[in-house]
Order: sequence, then structure tokens, then C-alpha cells
Amino acid sequence: MTNGFCGIDCEHCKVYQAAMMPIGDLRSAAQEAIAAQWRASFKHDFKSESMVCFGCQSQQLCGYCSSCEIRRCGIEKQVTTCETCTDYPCQKVTEFRALAFSNASDHVFSF
Repeated sequence: MTNGFCGIDCEHCKVYQAAMMPIGDLRSAAQEAIAAQWRASFKHDFKSESMVCFGCQSQQLCGYCSSCEIRRCGIEKQVTTCETCTDYPCQKVTEFRALAFSNASDHVFSF
């Protein structure tokens, strides 16, 4: 299992799943479909080529994850997941989970 700082099981994330596909037309189509869904859900200009992520604790991140406040905080506090932080649950995690669950059909996040 690959977990993000926020507790997401990355293997259930569509971006992570697309990154695991062999490079080619099917992967490109999956990345474009995810970018379109995320543009609509998050009102942000996601590009299909940025829909490659191997988990937020890796160095290969999708566009959103590279600027994620939760990831940045986890790195600064040197925790493996937010659950191990003394400030858990903080406002960042609470707000993110509310957004993730409200759009669960678009993201297939698993906590």
C-alpha cells in the first residue's frame, strides 16, 4: 500500500493508477479523462501531462500534489502520515477530507 500524508491510499487514486499503466495511448486517454474531471471538480487548469503521480512521498507528483499544503506540512514536520502528527486532525486535513469525500466518484480516494 502506498499512502499519502493525508491518509489516502494512493493505489485507489485514478492519477496513481494511470501512472502505473504502460506509456501509450491508453495511459494518455486515462490522463486526459482524469484532468477533465479534476478541472471540473476543483476549478483548476489541470493538464493531462501532469496526471502522473507515484505517491506524495515520491519525487514524481501530479500538478496538484506538488503544491499540496498537507504534503508540505508532513515533510516539514517529518511525519510519515498526518495520523502520526501531534496536531492531528488539523484544519487542513479536515477540509481536504471533506472535499475528497464530496467528490469521491471523481477521485476514488480511499482512507
